[in-house]
Amino acid sequence: MTEATAANLVSVSLLVRGAVERVQRTRELTFAHGARWLPLRDYLPGDRLYAPGEAGQREALRVRQITLTRTDCGVVSGNRILDDRLADQELLVRCRIVGTSIRP
Repeated sequence: MTEATAANLVSVSLLVRGAVERVQRTRELTFAHGARWLPLRDYLPGDRLYAPGEAGQREALRVRQITLTRTDCGVVSGNRILDDRLADQELLVRCRIVGTSIRP
């Protein structure tokens, strides 16, 4: 990769990062009412889920992190952190800069 190509990719990364406000959404997980989709069984970090977006519309968001907790009484709860589509674009640009071929 030439220096000019690398500089161009870095500038694209900065533009993507600063284009719009970055939003990370945290959604609570509750299992008291029999959840239909269960983390680690039905989806994993890296998978895409549909969740309410900016104006309440459904939007495909990537699962970034799943956290599960259990109380002393055995009640399980937790949360999941969802990223926006710009995180995927930024990851692609970073991978291109370092010369890797992984896809988000």
